[in-house]
Amino acid sequence: MARLHVLPTATFGAILEAASARPNSDMNGLVSYSALRESTVSRGLSTLGFLGLLKRDSNGRWMFQGDSVPRGVSAAKIRDILRKALLSLREFELICEGLALGEDFSTAIRKVGALAPASDAQALLAMKEIALRLGLLVENADRKIALANEITPTKSGTIPADITNATSHAVARLTVAQVIGREAFDALHENERELLAMGVLH
Repeated sequence: MARLHVLPTATFGAILEAASARPNSDMNGLVSYSALRESTVSRGLSTLGFLGLLKRDSNGRWMFQGDSVPRGVSAAKIRDILRKALLSLREFELICEGLALGEDFSTAIRKVGALAPASDAQALLAMKEIALRLGLLVENADRKIALANEITPTKSGTIPADITNATSHAVARLTVAQVIGREAFDALHENERELLAMGVLH
């Protein structure tokens, strides 16, 4: 099973760039192109696979899932790619729902375990560390974990005009959850959650 590992954004970027430049490469090909250690590439591939950015075929070759990542891509672009991928994970969204309702992080991940029994405790903790690095979560002065302002749902049920494309969809979904209630939101089919979020965005 793929596992999440906390690595520098630049490391993820180098692996994504290698996978995009050398599609269908195996581990050796990606190590050669990225100039990273094999153990580092292995952890990066596991994480990027978990996030849905890379897919491994039956022959052990990796393919980038999405738009190509050009050579020399900016750190900001890699950060946006990782942020969108993390925000698209239902388990991370469940954590955000809890934090938006005022739960502490421990309570939020405990409830994720109840709502998504297949979730892995190690993965949830790694999500927190990655989200902190990507600025989706913040650690307050009292060392409590909270949502970053840009993904905090609005009380008005509308999306601020200046919000970034990378986070607007996540904020829309969290806003719907806040308006109709977490239990009602979680009970909806995924297609229904998406339709309601799109309604908030438009």
